[in-house]
Amino acid sequence: MKKIVFLTRRYNLGGAERVNAIIGNYLNQSDEFKVYFYSEKDIEPFFQLDGEFVKYESSRFEKLPIIGKAIRGKRVIIQKLNNGQYDPNHVSGRFKNQFTDFCLKEGVDTVVISSPELISLIPDMKQQMNNVKIISWLHNGWVLYLNKDKNPVYKPFINGIKAADIVVALTHEDRDKFIEINKNTKCIYNPLTIKNEEHSALKSKNIAFASRYAIEQKGIDYLAEVAAKLPDRWKITFAGSGNETEVENVNRLFEVNNSLDKVDFLGLLKDDELRDFYLSASMYLMTSRFEGFGLVLSEAMSFGLPVLAFEQTGSKEVLSNGRYGILVENGNVSKMSEKISELIENRDILIDYQKKSLERVGDFKLEKIAKKWKEIL
Repeated sequence: MKKIVFLTRRYNLGGAERVNAIIGNYLNQSDEFKVYFYSEKDIEPFFQLDGEFVKYESSRFEKLPIIGKAIRGKRVIIQKLNNGQYDPNHVSGRFKNQFTDFCLKEGVDTVVISSPELISLIPDMKQQMNNVKIISWLHNGWVLYLNKDKNPVYKPFINGIKAADIVVALTHEDRDKFIEINKNTKCIYNPLTIKNEEHSALKSKNIAFASRYAIEQKGIDYLAEVAAKLPDRWKITFAGSGNETEVENVNRLFEVNNSLDKVDFLGLLKDDELRDFYLSASMYLMTSRFEGFGLVLSEAMSFGLPVLAFEQTGSKEVLSNGRYGILVENGNVSKMSEKISELIENRDILIDYQKKSLERVGDFKLEKIAKKWKEIL
C-alpha cells in the first residue's frame, strides 16, 4: 500500500483545497493507497476528508496574537528588502521539520504539494527525504506563476519546480510553459466535484456566478458592469463569500454601477443548496481575469448550463477554445453583454450550448481523472 500526503496551506474554502479533498478521498477508498491530508496552517478543514487529517501544531508562542503579528511583520520586512520576493527560509523551520519528520516516521512514498509557497520548499524537503517522490500540483495558470510582479515567491518557486519529481498542470498551455522548466510536466484536468443526474430546464431569468470575493482575480468589477446591462427581470445569482472588508468592497462595486438590484447574494452554498443554485439558472457566467482551470465551469456544465467566460488559460481549456461554450476577449464587457443577449433572445442557441456543455463534461469524470493520478503516483 502506497502512502500519499496531500500538502496544502489550509483546507478551507477554495477550488484547490476542494480538488485536493476530492482526489485524496477517492484514492483513499482503494486498497492501493493510504491518504493523509496535511495542512500547514493550524486550522480545521472546511471539506470532508476521508483520509487522515494532520495539521501543523503551532507552538504556544506562535498562537499568541502579538507573536503572530511580529512574525508576519518580519516576513513583510524581509520580503521588501528582497525586492518583493519571498524567502522560503522564513517559512517556519518548525513546520518544515515537523512535516518531514512526519513523512519519514509514517514511511510516506509520495507528497503532492499545492501552493507556490510550499512548492518553494521542495529543494529543502528533497535534502531531508530524498527517497520520497514529490509532485508539484499547480492550481493556477502560468500567467500568474511566471510573472515576477504577481508572484512574490517567483525565484524560490522556480527552484521548487525544477526540484520536483513531477509537475502537474491543469491545462495544456500551462504544461507547455512549465515543461521548459521541468521536463516531467503532465497535464491532468480537475475532476467534477458534484454528483448529479439533473439538468437545468433553462427557463429562469437567472445567470449563475460562483466565486470567492476576490475582486481582481474573479473580475467581480466586470461582473458589476455586466449586471448593469442585463434586461429587465434578469439577475445574477451570486454564490460565494468573503470577509467583512471584501463584502463591503463587492457591494460598493455594484452600487457604483447602479446594478445592486440586479444581483442576489446567496452566500456560501454547499451540497443541496449548490445543486439548487445551478438548476435554477439558465446560463453560467465567468468574468475571471485568470484561472488555473475554472472548476466551477465544469460544475455548471454538468448541470447543463450554457457557459460564457472571459478568455484565460482555464476557460480556454475547459471550453476547448470556444467549441463547448462562448469565449469573450478578457475584460470586454460590451461584447460579453452582447453574447448574453443573444442567448436570452434565442432559445435554440441556448439549448444548443446546453448540449455542448453536457458533451464536454464526460472528460472531467472523477474516475477518468483519478486513473491519470494513479499512473504518476
